Amino acid sequence: MTTSTSRRTMGRPRRLTLRQVIDAGVDLGLEDLSVSAVALRLGVSAGTIYTYVENRDELMRLVAASLAERPPIEDCGQHWAEIAREHAAHSFELLRNEPVLLAHVVSGAVEPEEAFPEMERFLLLLTARGFTVEAAFALYRGSGQIAVGAAVTSAMGHAWQQRGESRRIKVARTFAETPDAYPNLHGLGAIFADDSSYFDYRPTLERLLSQFAAERGETLPVPSDEAAGSFAGNFPGEHLLPSGETDQLFAQAEE
Repeated sequence: MTTSTSRRTMGRPRRLTLRQVIDAGVDLGLEDLSVSAVALRLGVSAGTIYTYVENRDELMRLVAASLAERPPIEDCGQHWAEIAREHAAHSFELLRNEPVLLAHVVSGAVEPEEAFPEMERFLLLLTARGFTVEAAFALYRGSGQIAVGAAVTSAMGHAWQQRGESRRIKVARTFAETPDAYPNLHGLGAIFADDSSYFDYRPTLERLLSQFAAERGETLPVPSDEAAGSFAGNFPGEHLLPSGETDQLFAQAEE
C-alpha cells in the first residue's frame, strides 16, 4: 500500500511544498476550501495537489489544524490572569471568526495533540508564577471552555443574522407575542436581551479568575485596557430592523 508520505517523496521533484498547499488553503478559508480551489490559487493542476494530500478530507484537516495554531504567549512578566485572558480571547476570536473551523473542532477533525504545544506553554508560564501543574491545567481548561462556549453562541447569533434577524429581535418578538410566558427571562432585562451582553464571555471569565485569586490569597488586578475594551462590534449587529421598531417590540412586551 502506498502511503501519503511515500507518494510525496517518489517521482519527479515537486514544484510546491506541503506548507505552500496548506497556506493556500488557509488563505481560502475552510468555507471555500477545495482541492481545485487550492490548485487554481497556486497555478497548478488538481493532480499536483493530490501528490501532497490524499483527498479533500485530509486537506481540510491540515488546514483546520493550521488555522487552530496560535503564536505562543510571550512571557513579559505579566500577571497570570492576563495570560488566562489572552488564552481565552484567542480561543474565542479564532472560533467565532471561523465557524467552519468550530464545526471541525466539534467533529473531532482537529486531533487533541494539536493543542499540546500551547497547553505546555500555558502550564510553563503559570507554574513559573507559583501555580501547581494541576491548578494551571484547571485554569487553562476552565478559561478555554468559557471562551469556546461563547464562540458557539456567537456563531449561532451570526447565523441568525445571516438569515435576516438578530438574536435580540427574536427575543423581542417572542416577549411581545408571549408577554407572560417567561417572567424570569424577561426580568433579566439587558443581561438577557442585548446581544452585546449575552455574547460577552468576559464577566464569566472574570468570576473564574477571581475564584483562583481568592484561593491564592490574592487580589485580582484590573484587566488591561485591551482586555477591558468594549465588546460592541465584536458580535453580529443588534439591529436588522430599525432600532425604533425593535424598541417597540420590547415596549409591547412591557404592556
